[in-house]
Amino acid sequence: MLPHTALRPPPACPSPDIGPGAASGLEWRRENHLMNTPSNPSPTAARDLPIIIGCGINGLAVSRSLSRQRIAHRLIGTPVPLQRPCLGESMDAVCTLDLEKNFSDGKAAYFQKADLDFHIQGTKTNCNFNFQGSPGLRKYFKTLGLKPLPGLYHVDRIGFDDHVFTQTVASQYCQHLDGRVADITVANDTVQALELDNGQRFEPRFVFDCSNHAAVLPRAMGLKPKTFGKPQRVAFTHYRLDNPDQNAHAHWRLATSLVRTEPDQDQISGFGWVIPIGDHVSLGVSVNDEDPTDLTDEQILEHFALACRKRGVPLVDHAKQVAPTRCIRNTHFAHDKVHGANWVLSGPTACQVWFSTGTAVGFATFAAALAPQLMKRSRRAQNLYQQYITSLRGSHDVITAMREDTLTPADMTRFTNKIYVGNGIRMGLYAQAIGNPLRTRIAQLLTRMTPWIGRNTDFCNTPVPSPADTPAPAASAEENLGTPSQAVLSSS
Repeated sequence: MLPHTALRPPPACPSPDIGPGAASGLEWRRENHLMNTPSNPSPTAARDLPIIIGCGINGLAVSRSLSRQRIAHRLIGTPVPLQRPCLGESMDAVCTLDLEKNFSDGKAAYFQKADLDFHIQGTKTNCNFNFQGSPGLRKYFKTLGLKPLPGLYHVDRIGFDDHVFTQTVASQYCQHLDGRVADITVANDTVQALELDNGQRFEPRFVFDCSNHAAVLPRAMGLKPKTFGKPQRVAFTHYRLDNPDQNAHAHWRLATSLVRTEPDQDQISGFGWVIPIGDHVSLGVSVNDEDPTDLTDEQILEHFALACRKRGVPLVDHAKQVAPTRCIRNTHFAHDKVHGANWVLSGPTACQVWFSTGTAVGFATFAAALAPQLMKRSRRAQNLYQQYITSLRGSHDVITAMREDTLTPADMTRFTNKIYVGNGIRMGLYAQAIGNPLRTRIAQLLTRMTPWIGRNTDFCNTPVPSPADTPAPAASAEENLGTPSQAVLSSS
């Protein structure tokens, strides 16, 4: 697998020469209004190159999409090599399909997940992702023109993101500028100019804002998102398995486990995850940031890890914490206006929802698939993009109900079916984004039928009682959880 280490050095980031004469002798040409050119162009010749703000996985996905179409562009941002856990490790169907199609060079970081398990209010509801094993789902994929999947992916983001960055900026069509946008000139819904913190100024033909929470364009243009739900406090970390080969086929080792905790039983009210990634396991939980508590982030995670053990996900019995606990505070949001005359809020810059609704990485890859069409201001592409956001919002509301409401087993069956249907709709939108005209028309019809199919099909297993508490191991939970100082040493 790609190196999984908290001490991975940053990738080499050459600063291209964009001074006068840097591209002397080059011939420029336009095809269908798209600039096809090698990197390092002169400022005069390439003053209208598209610009991507942000070089996280969101910006990298757009850059790779443009490069595949031979569209020269600038990628602006300082890469931050992942030296610690991050969010976005369990992928949905759209993201898995796109990783297979467009990120095959990162396969060493992919680990198959067979199932999604919801542990909520004493019951466990299982959704199986072996789409190849179901004749009906296999036909659904093939009708959309997509490859039936044997499962979805967990991704080791430590190593993967750095690898993708290195491969992306190596393209002759990508000019990476290590810097930050300092000023933006906007008039008549058009980005007229961008100035970097080093004084460089560009007049881009199109701008993809992939800055996520930094919201570079929304802040400059005065666009305020609609927020929904309560502000969240998200604590997360990584564990390393003591013996990865032991119990390698245990159900929880092959699934994403989503666990709702109850304050009277688990000391915290939260909604979190256990995501196995090779010899590591990602653990995290989201709690309402406004809830009064004296618990530290580390204590919140300790309670969550023990709550998972009670529900048959015995991470603390088989692994030790090897990374410092991280915490972010965020609020879910969506922008009403996500594109303009020569700009688009790409992926999670436009909308961010519950982690279990549709990963930010999945949304980023979908937005990237549409990027060349959005540059042309394709009304069809804009409609697909808006439909995708609407679908994410619908699934977010389902997860909110799972997180907050009192639910019966029948409710869980209905809600998990809605999650499945939401994924089906987004797969249909993805098929329309990448398909030929005939496939696109077929996918459009099937996407419209998907809600009806969902109302007449149970995709997930009937909820069953969660496993009873398991005996505590000989070592204490605190010893198993480890410390941040141990984490750095263990990962070196």
